[in-house]
Amino acid sequence: VFLYLICTDRLFQLQFSINHFVYYAFLSLLPSFLVTLLYIKFVNEARGLVELALLFLLIYVINILALYLKGCFDRILRTKLYVQKDFYQESIYRIGEALKKQKNMQEVIQCLEKEVSELLAIEELAFVQPAIKNMQAPFQCDEKEWMKLTKKMDRKPLSIGKIIENKRLFAVFVGSFRQGPLLLIGKKKHPIPFTAEQTDWLSTIVYYTSITIENMAKVEDLIKELDNLKESRNSIWLTRLIFQWSEKERRKLSIDLHDTILQDLIVLKRKVESLRVQNMRMDEMKKQLSDIEEEIVDIIDLTREICHELRPPFLSQIGLKEAIVQLIQRFQLRANIKVEWNVHLLAKLEEEQELAIYRIIQELLNNALKHSQASYIKLTLETRNEEIQLHYMDNGIGMDMKTLRQDHRKLGLFGIKERVQGLGGTYKMTSQLGEGLDIRISIPL
Repeated sequence: VFLYLICTDRLFQLQFSINHFVYYAFLSLLPSFLVTLLYIKFVNEARGLVELALLFLLIYVINILALYLKGCFDRILRTKLYVQKDFYQESIYRIGEALKKQKNMQEVIQCLEKEVSELLAIEELAFVQPAIKNMQAPFQCDEKEWMKLTKKMDRKPLSIGKIIENKRLFAVFVGSFRQGPLLLIGKKKHPIPFTAEQTDWLSTIVYYTSITIENMAKVEDLIKELDNLKESRNSIWLTRLIFQWSEKERRKLSIDLHDTILQDLIVLKRKVESLRVQNMRMDEMKKQLSDIEEEIVDIIDLTREICHELRPPFLSQIGLKEAIVQLIQRFQLRANIKVEWNVHLLAKLEEEQELAIYRIIQELLNNALKHSQASYIKLTLETRNEEIQLHYMDNGIGMDMKTLRQDHRKLGLFGIKERVQGLGGTYKMTSQLGEGLDIRISIPL
């Protein structure tokens, strides 16, 4: 049994349960003894020593079970028994999720300010960045209290999450960034010191905030460095990266040309050679030449399609809507699939967003042609609620979502998801075998 507990990593849970039992047993000892004494004193029935010992044990066990049940019910019903704002652990999780969605330092600071204001009895709250010696109070407060607070900050070394209190005023050091040190200054409604739980909670969320701001600054520095490297001619690793990327794209293009245009040209060459050696009537030769001409036209269209895939022609000149219309028209020439589309764009999109939308629709149509076996596609693109919303739906064979998660790159859907997430958007796909495919995409403007 001991070996099983070690292998399944449950030995710690066993020790935890034993410690709880010892704790409950210790708490139950005195109440059980007092209840037994009260029974002996007020109940006039003659009882032997053995019966009294059994009575004590019964009361003792009942007390231990009652404490166990209390612990269980506290965990289950704590949302109804306690005030929601006192759940500092839930607040830490909530602000952690909120910080992930912020895009700049100002939004992070606002997120922290909102959380602190909601959970603590705060009258005033402000973020300041000047030097400590020359710092003025950011709001109205008692001047003596403010001077004492600044003296405490001057004497004590500041560390991230360090809380300094003086009656109703408090200060928390958030961190040192490019703009200088950042301090959270607050004024409490009552001159009551923070509890230990409140202090731990405030230090933790300030530490999370500091890490988030530092990471944002590092990402900005990295982007600037990459921009500088692109302008520099002496960047060896960036040059190698660009060449590797270029070689990868060339390899993909060579495969496309080899498997399509080159094979068709080889077939045409053999047909022309057969015409040279064969003796046939003029009408038969004209028919053969007409077939060859049609195949040449198909090769021209295929070459043009490859060029379109490499770079949508005149996307900035003709606009996204017209480019999508031409894309759908070319798609319907290759596939016997009805496409019902509606493009309604009221806002002007950035070039990166237009290219991303075009590529996403292009990949969705290619996926439908190769895999869906659909006869009908509905495509809607519109701007609504400060978002670009794209809805794709077909009546194809659908797919098993579990299988898709195991190997979804082969359908090109992984690339769509990555492209959407790269623009800060959301991607939702639903499908079942035999019930088609439904994809909803939202990208913020």
